[in-house]
Amino acid sequence: RRFSTQRTSPSVMHKKDKYCPECGKRVQSGEIEEMRSSCDRMWRKYMRFSDLHCPLFNFCKVKAVEGHDQEPHLWEEMPRLKGRS
Repeated sequence: RRFSTQRTSPSVMHKKDKYCPECGKRVQSGEIEEMRSSCDRMWRKYMRFSDLHCPLFNFCKVKAVEGHDQEPHLWEEMPRLKGRS
């Protein structure tokens, strides 16, 4: 039996209180945002459109499937993406 999970636009949950020197954004631990509206640079790196990454990229978990934010099994670590150059 196969379960289909509905894909949705990725959301990010910040793991630590951090500051982004690139955009001047300050985030709180546990804060959840839609990735594309949170940081365009992070979204482009995640979608593999660009090699430039946001300093907060490795301090987030990502949820790309539909479901409640409180379900821990839906959140995954950010993938380790190497640059093209």
